[in-house]
Amino acid sequence: MARPALFHRHTILRAARDVAADHGPARLTLAGLSEKLGAPTGSIYHRYPSREVLLADLWLETVESFQPEFLEALSGGDTLAAGLDAIRFSLKWVRANRRSARLLLIYRREDFIAGPWPEQLRARAEALAKQAEVGLRAYCRRHDGRTTMRGLRRIRFALSDIPQAAARPWLESAKPLPRDVEPLVLDTCRYVLSTGVAAVGDDTGPSAASSHRESNTRKRQKARS
Repeated sequence: MARPALFHRHTILRAARDVAADHGPARLTLAGLSEKLGAPTGSIYHRYPSREVLLADLWLETVESFQPEFLEALSGGDTLAAGLDAIRFSLKWVRANRRSARLLLIYRREDFIAGPWPEQLRARAEALAKQAEVGLRAYCRRHDGRTTMRGLRRIRFALSDIPQAAARPWLESAKPLPRDVEPLVLDTCRYVLSTGVAAVGDDTGPSAASSHRESNTRKRQKARS
């Protein structure tokens, strides 16, 4: 009978998360992790053939702990309410998972895996990226009535950029996210989500808008001649 593993994957990832969140991904080594766990180095290498694979798995595990519930909150029937529910979930998740939130909001994916995804993790990474893109596009289409680049920028700004900007200073200072930040974030995001819909039909951008103005100018000049 094979001996049961003393150090399971989630045990190793939890210790890796603590080191990476408190000291940065660059400080995480397999030897240091082995010492922290009191485990033989071989136990770590049995699970992870390299530091790069461990860091990539840690990043994906962290995204997986957040993204599915966020997208589920975003799928509600009332799109404005669903967007605000997703933002509430984000802030709640940050408060409840400070170390994991530090990994996602202070560091970048490139801090964990600079090059291509390891082969054994590539399909998982691609599935997560596709899940996020499909979810945001579906929300934009339901909320705006269509999916446009301008609409997606506005949606990402409200659902991601604003909450991240609000939470990041508190995570960097290792202080709890104050609860009075939440209504400020929600009010700001409500404005962005609500006011952008009226202009969503104009997805022209600066260059097209300039051409439109020039066309109108030519029409006025022609009418005067």
